[in-house]
Amino acid sequence: MDRIAITGTFKTGKSSLSLILANLLGFQYIRPVTDYELRETFRAYNKEPDQFYAYYINCLFKLSNRLRNESLAEDCFISDGCIFNEVAYLKTYHEISSQNLDKRKVKKEQSLMVSSIENTVNYLFKERYDKIIKLDTNNMITGMLESDLQFKRLYDTFLEEMLYKSGHPYQTYQVNDFEATISMIIKNEEFKQKRSINEAIFKAKLNMPLQESLEEVAEIY
Repeated sequence: MDRIAITGTFKTGKSSLSLILANLLGFQYIRPVTDYELRETFRAYNKEPDQFYAYYINCLFKLSNRLRNESLAEDCFISDGCIFNEVAYLKTYHEISSQNLDKRKVKKEQSLMVSSIENTVNYLFKERYDKIIKLDTNNMITGMLESDLQFKRLYDTFLEEMLYKSGHPYQTYQVNDFEATISMIIKNEEFKQKRSINEAIFKAKLNMPLQESLEEVAEIY
């Protein structure tokens, strides 16, 4: 049994690399529900004056969707992200937005809501994955605003903290070149590939969801 999670912050190539690895190894690919897909579902919540509650509902929905899909998956799967990703995003948003909160009671309430999800995820995490692969990049994202870079750094800090506290071993890989990174992962993790990397990349390009992938897959080449 190989239950593999590919994690990391946004803009590290999780979706592309997850799908390529799934095709390379012949594993089931588990795609998370996207904000694009949730936009209409939570339209009412997104109009709330305090956007924290919209992010909170989104986090719960994404988490339940991931848990369901992973629980129903085959013995061998590659999950695009892990159950910590949604929580790290919520914690980051709360950390930044709470700096502008004047109401102590509201800040405490929101902090307790975040803690409740994190504690639940820590419990559910036990023995959930056989391997965790964390992606990172040393390159600054071209054109990214300073506020987005700040969000990304804080997100990565929370993600690292949660992975460390979970006690689950994970390996971090720097993503600068997709083929080189995939070759290193295959070698280090002792995976048995069922097709060539070029063939897996081609299949990933065909199967990547259109609305989220055209730019990302282009970066593979």
